[in-house]
Amino acid sequence: MLRIMLAVVCLSISSPPASPDISGRWNVVIPEETQKNPNGGTSNWKEVRGTLDVAQKSSDLRATWRTLDEWTLTGRIDVEGRFTLESEERQIPATRDGRKESVPARWIVRGALKDGTLSGLAALAIGDREPIFHKWHATKGTF
Repeated sequence: MLRIMLAVVCLSISSPPASPDISGRWNVVIPEETQKNPNGGTSNWKEVRGTLDVAQKSSDLRATWRTLDEWTLTGRIDVEGRFTLESEERQIPATRDGRKESVPARWIVRGALKDGTLSGLAALAIGDREPIFHKWHATKGTF
């Protein structure tokens, strides 16, 4: 009986499962694609390559996404390696009806670690439009 009680106590105070560590520099590719928009139009996306530098403390993530410019993202990862990162909203240059203007935008990145590779969906959410998510994948290291 004492052995069973000791086993129960040991199991109850053991630490919870840890999230996989995705810290480091990841080379990201968002392939070129054309998608149908919710409004019936189409969205053309040219290939985007960049780096995602991730720092992780427990399940909290802080990352820097570098492509044409630099964005800071924060988020969380779960014990199964699934994560979400989001940037703060900021103004980016745009052209609408031939006029140059700035519009609010933010990055949303969802992904998972599997077999040493990150992959998932990412969107540059612009204004109040519904974000259009694109598939992406990343490998660790440098291009």
